[in-house]
Amino acid sequence: MPPAMILLRLLPVMTTTSTLTLTFCEDLFLRPHTQLSGTARDHANGVLPPYIARWFPPGFAYILVFYPATWALAIANLAVRTASFDPYYYSQRSADATSRAAWSLYAAGLVFSLAHFAWGPKAKGLLDAVAANGPRAVAHSADRTNAGNTISDDSCTSSDEADGEIKDSMPILRDWLRLNAIRGISVDVPAWACFFIGFLLSATD
Repeated sequence: MPPAMILLRLLPVMTTTSTLTLTFCEDLFLRPHTQLSGTARDHANGVLPPYIARWFPPGFAYILVFYPATWALAIANLAVRTASFDPYYYSQRSADATSRAAWSLYAAGLVFSLAHFAWGPKAKGLLDAVAANGPRAVAHSADRTNAGNTISDDSCTSSDEADGEIKDSMPILRDWLRLNAIRGISVDVPAWACFFIGFLLSATD
């Protein structure tokens, strides 16, 4: 197989590896917050909402780059067929089982990758709830101008902070982590596996 074709077949494996790694790291770095207790949990509840408010935008941008890239690359692969990657083998004769399987696995990987966003509204709603649940008015930007005066987040306090209360964000975060794990196991891992196995099968050309 020509090097350019190898790269084309391999790229969806690389992009899904990247997004699957992000899913794993999200769980790795956020789950310990839900396991804290006492004073440590109180501190986490104070830090987590503004952290989520700042972590989500670049994380979402990452998702909006790599998932559409996976879709585009998968579609490009499905369009560029070879003897070992074609359900119909150029429409001249029936493709062998390996050729059909390779092409079909890339099609399945595309479907699984698209399905990631079926959980999008629920996942974003949970993260928004955490971001709005802290002692500070994290919905404000770090610096904003109001009536000609520059106001920082440090001066934007919520009614909960004024009352000396910090809401417990851990149940919401736990729900998001559960959703993230289910989504990862249900669609992200299968998407990666489909592209990886499909690539191995197509490499016989």
